Amino acid sequence: PGQEVTSLLEDRAGRLWVGVDQELSVYELGKFTKIHTRDGSPLGAVRAMTEDVDGSIWAVTWTPANRLRFLRIQDLKISEEVSSPELPLANTLAADPHGGVWLGLASGGLARYRNGQMEFFSLNQSPHDGPVHGLLVNSDGSVLAATTSGLVGWQNGRVQSLTVRN
Repeated sequence: PGQEVTSLLEDRAGRLWVGVDQELSVYELGKFTKIHTRDGSPLGAVRAMTEDVDGSIWAVTWTPANRLRFLRIQDLKISEEVSSPELPLANTLAADPHGGVWLGLASGGLARYRNGQMEFFSLNQSPHDGPVHGLLVNSDGSVLAATTSGLVGWQNGRVQSLTVRN
């Protein structure tokens, strides 16, 4: 339903979540259902989505009014919205197996949102690390981040660049 697909996610129930143009829809049983904001304003272009261990869908959107939103969706309704000037622009999201959601930041580095708190973690291996474009969170809570300068591992505050040498 629209022109430009910005993000896709298949949840554990087999539903397809589709970010299209400035909206988010869920495809199930042959039809699309739109997710609406509480006030009816455009949700924004969906940059990234993930499903957490509790079955909630988390999405990062960028609105036409240049407003960043970090949304938790339960039962096809927005149940939580994190929106503040400090909210970082995320390129990618990944669920933490111990609860919460990891964000791969456009400015470089990681953030973890858990229990209403946002924590930030640096990946400063060099001044040229740049944005995080992909995330993988392992069952032990360690994170692999695909950055402009390569693959970086993070675990309990310890950062290691992964290269052909190691």
